[in-house]
Amino acid sequence: MNALLFFCLSDIFLNLPNTALALHMSSENSNSAGLSKIQADYVNASLATEAENEVFSGAEEPSSFLGLMPEVVRYAKYRCSYDLPRANVNWGVQIFSNEAEAHDTHCYVKCFLRRVGLILLDTLGWDSNRLLAMFSNLRGHQNLPTNCLDALHKTGKMNGKCEPYYKMWMKIRRDCLLGFNAFFYYDVRLEELPFEKPLPLYREPGVEPYRFCSAVLQEDSADMKSPAFTLCIYLQLHYIDSYGRIDVSEIIHSFAGSDRLTARNERIIKNCAHLANAHYILGENSEEMAQQMTTCLTKNIPDDYSFVLQYWNQVMSDY
Repeated sequence: MNALLFFCLSDIFLNLPNTALALHMSSENSNSAGLSKIQADYVNASLATEAENEVFSGAEEPSSFLGLMPEVVRYAKYRCSYDLPRANVNWGVQIFSNEAEAHDTHCYVKCFLRRVGLILLDTLGWDSNRLLAMFSNLRGHQNLPTNCLDALHKTGKMNGKCEPYYKMWMKIRRDCLLGFNAFFYYDVRLEELPFEKPLPLYREPGVEPYRFCSAVLQEDSADMKSPAFTLCIYLQLHYIDSYGRIDVSEIIHSFAGSDRLTARNERIIKNCAHLANAHYILGENSEEMAQQMTTCLTKNIPDDYSFVLQYWNQVMSDY
């Protein structure tokens, strides 16, 4: 999960009653039985606001960032593969048959990092601070070789082109394979994540965003007039990007995938997003922006917007 998703959902989940439903359990009974422990683990994790300083040997102290949310990583992989279909994502065998495959593979890495929020907006470099914070949350990170830590800390300068991100990606995989697999969910099972402090509640594949948000917020009905519910839905549908901005491209993508994208609808989406993003404050007011966006779309294209929300809710249950 990116930092935005972590802190937004932190605010939601830390105020949940103890009887709320944890939707990453397999059945209704296990939901109820397992919630108290999950919530307790989550609250304990959230109270730890500083990463372990002694690990970093003079590196800049990282912020408290437990890890990327599984649903964010799943969808980033899907969307980047969708946009760059020739990418070779078999990271163990990187042999390119042509220039187009090499290009898509390099740009897949940049696409993925941007979607999960690991590219700094000001310098375009890797967010080493978050990488180091995730490293400190790895179980047994104290026993990992020094070159693993170095690979995460010395991510170098980037120029916005795809290849430098790819080279650093492969260096981290080579020198810090355990961290690479854990951070980006390769060869790991969700129920066996190697984190010392657990992630907040996350949505597993097969669970619809509306069901997830209704359960964790204890809402009996889907009410997009509720700021907290709207924010949760926008996060789960990826209508808000990893930096806290309304993601115009993602909303347009959902309209196109729902066969509701017209020239007029696209123009309205862009205008509404422009108005909402004008109030952007470093991801700190995402709830207000989501509410403004949904109000604008409901006012201007109510039928199509309502249809897309319902249809895309079903589509997104797989991601």
